[in-house]
Amino acid sequence: MLTKIDRYIAVHILSAIAVVMLVIVGLMGLSLFLEELDEVNNFYTLNDATRYVLLSLPSLAYQLLPLSSLVGTLVGMGVLASSSELTIMRASGLSMSRLIAAVTKPILAIAILALVSSQFGVPDAQQAARSTKAIAKTQSGKTLNSEGGWYKQGSEYVLVSAISSKGDVFGITQYQFDDDLRLLETSYARQGRYLADRSGWVLSDVSGMRRYNNKVEPIVLESQFWPSELTPDMLTVILIPPMDYPSVAYMITRAI
Repeated sequence: MLTKIDRYIAVHILSAIAVVMLVIVGLMGLSLFLEELDEVNNFYTLNDATRYVLLSLPSLAYQLLPLSSLVGTLVGMGVLASSSELTIMRASGLSMSRLIAAVTKPILAIAILALVSSQFGVPDAQQAARSTKAIAKTQSGKTLNSEGGWYKQGSEYVLVSAISSKGDVFGITQYQFDDDLRLLETSYARQGRYLADRSGWVLSDVSGMRRYNNKVEPIVLESQFWPSELTPDMLTVILIPPMDYPSVAYMITRAI
């Protein structure tokens, strides 16, 4: 049970932690936003960058929570000590072990909150942030091999750049080879929608090149069906790491 002293100490500690979190996360969020401004273009707009930063704030807060809790606890207890309230508590008969227990209770509550958020809220927000950025970049029709995830299906190699929360994929690049590993066909589709009843994907806005009889023919299709054992759930595992947080150390280095 929480006594009046427990609640009084908890209010000071939690208030200090909240202020420290607000300052540190705000500075890191601003640094991340300035970094994203370098990538803004006709496809990855300012609104996309803002949405990416806002969705990344929960993961930043989670990563900075231990440091903020330590600093906030020291600040909160320092305020009580500077006003001689800790001295009065000790003089009134509050033991050191009882004081430590009072300080531990709000920290324990924060630890439980962090554990719950790490399993439910934070990963979803960061996945949405990653998808927002990747989807915006694929609209240009140009993708980098370092972005997205690779998948091999028979003699075909497929690069999927991004997946939305609804299960639609974006930026699908396919390379098909013959038995001698010579390139037969390459294509790029802007978007794909999964059809569970047909066990495949309907790709839209498809373009590419096909080699036929030692000649190269262009491919331009409004839509194309791609049979594949890949499902949205499988692609989510491939494309989005379960804990994908911005590097705080890297951001601090950039800010300095």
